[in-house]
Amino acid sequence: MSRRVLHFFGFSALLSLGVALMAGRFVTRKNVPLSTKTALRPAPAIAPNPVTPTPQPRTLPAPQRRSASVHDLLHLPEDKIDVGRVALTLAKEIYPDIDVAAYSAQIDLLADEVRRLAGGSQDPDLRVRCLNTVVYRDERYRGSRDAVFTRTPEYFYLNRLLDTKQGNCLTMPLLYVAVGQRLGWPVYLVTVPDHFFVRYADPAFHEQNIEATSGGAYVPDERYAEDFLVSETSRQQGTYLRTLTYRETLGVLAATHAVRFGQHGQMEKAITYLDVAVKLNPRDVGAWANLASAHQAMAKRSARSEAQKHLAVAAQCAKKLTALGFVHPLDVPLTPSMGGPLVANRRTEESPAIVYNDPVLPPSRPGTLLPDGTPSTPDMTRRVQEQPLASDRNTSWRPRQ
Repeated sequence: MSRRVLHFFGFSALLSLGVALMAGRFVTRKNVPLSTKTALRPAPAIAPNPVTPTPQPRTLPAPQRRSASVHDLLHLPEDKIDVGRVALTLAKEIYPDIDVAAYSAQIDLLADEVRRLAGGSQDPDLRVRCLNTVVYRDERYRGSRDAVFTRTPEYFYLNRLLDTKQGNCLTMPLLYVAVGQRLGWPVYLVTVPDHFFVRYADPAFHEQNIEATSGGAYVPDERYAEDFLVSETSRQQGTYLRTLTYRETLGVLAATHAVRFGQHGQMEKAITYLDVAVKLNPRDVGAWANLASAHQAMAKRSARSEAQKHLAVAAQCAKKLTALGFVHPLDVPLTPSMGGPLVANRRTEESPAIVYNDPVLPPSRPGTLLPDGTPSTPDMTRRVQEQPLASDRNTSWRPRQ
């Protein structure tokens, strides 16, 4: 996944707000927007009553309805949130020319194809395989560790992923959740330091975790905790490795959206989004870290009395980070986030190690073909069996229709 270290005042390392409390650097969340069916869409103005030419008193126009704002996210109930649409609506604030409805329809098409393939099955494992088959094999979406996708602001937005079919460890899980939600399946976002993945939340399903940057492979909690330095304190506090609700996911996206404003010096607006983010998800350490960073920045440009207020808020954020067991992304070893080997494929010993943010499909194994005639790869060897979906979940297949 990407190493998110970004500065409000510099464009050097775009993926974490670089200011750590105590060391002058802080973490940032990746910019990625989420969206809702109606949440952020500006409401049309109410037309004034017409003025008649008769000598009657003039009718005053009806009052204008308040424009939608980020604060509207706070009032969205869990069952009214459409993650994909919120993401796209937030993106439209940065890219006003995008057609939210058209991009949302692309998510619908993915969901329709998965639904057709699943055939009404209630089996979580088969559902995950169907999602993987459509997203990774048929449509060829993939996570990339190339700097273009991990350090360029627009690649933290869902519309860009839908355009290029290449994303990072925020947009890939986001798309997966958006499609799963449209199917009515319990698919949610999960966070660890400097990385996101997906979870199919069903207590009866053992292999719930889905590594969205590596073809939907399964990686256990223990391996995530080891590779991303998740402490026992942070797990007990629910900071990392906890299944996020859709409302908490909106908080993550509001926080990452705030980074974009901070990069352009719009600190007041960044703080507004971050305040909303920590209300939606009080255990989002990325939002708390960026909020401290933004207030420190405001302190430098404010009069002494105001600067003291900003520094006091930053200090409170620092205490919150300590209590939540915050891990700075720069402390996370490079191997996982740069695509190093992690855990062997769960169902076949001969499969290669899974990597986070694998940029390309593994090299083909000479002489082996899949049922549809395409070359197989080392972690696709089980796909040649006569079955509708492969036992290697991260590379599920279906026969050609």
